[in-house]
Amino acid sequence: MKVGDLVKNADRLVGNRNRKRLGVIVEVDPDKADQPGCFGSCFIHWMGDADWTFVYEEDIEVISDNR
Repeated sequence: MKVGDLVKNADRLVGNRNRKRLGVIVEVDPDKADQPGCFGSCFIHWMGDADWTFVYEEDIEVISDNR
């Protein structure tokens, strides 16, 4: 996962308002993903939203890699 990847919410998140929306990863925190007890996280800019949303890597699916 890296900045610029096109993503959608994971299908397991039923009832989430962003479930069928697309977003772009705008910031990734890779340093904490390697530490024990920490989860990888990132900020997503969902299409149509003015601000970014904080999510954990396990809650999204990359559907198109940044080239």
